[in-house]
Amino acid sequence: MLNIENNISSTQQIISLEGALCGIEALQFRDEVTSIIVIREGQLSLDLTNVDHIDLTGFNSIVMLKKEAIKRDINLLLVANRAHPIHQYIHLSKLSFHCVNRQTA
Repeated sequence: MLNIENNISSTQQIISLEGALCGIEALQFRDEVTSIIVIREGQLSLDLTNVDHIDLTGFNSIVMLKKEAIKRDINLLLVANRAHPIHQYIHLSKLSFHCVNRQTA
């Protein structure tokens, strides 16, 4: 199950995901991307630290989020620890993402 937490301030929005970003839930997340982004300018952070599994559908939903952020002129920042599978997807796709490595406790 995928849990989505959305924290919003005037110039920053943090979307924190927890669980598995794959299959049907990733498709639902992708379909909700346009309504999830609520800031008009500033930075959008997608915290993947607590995502324990991601598949190609999940990665595609992140790509859709990036495209929507670009369209709205919002900077997208991915947050994940160094061992997170998202880094491998980014490397294989050769797409450009701004990533921040979060240390695990």
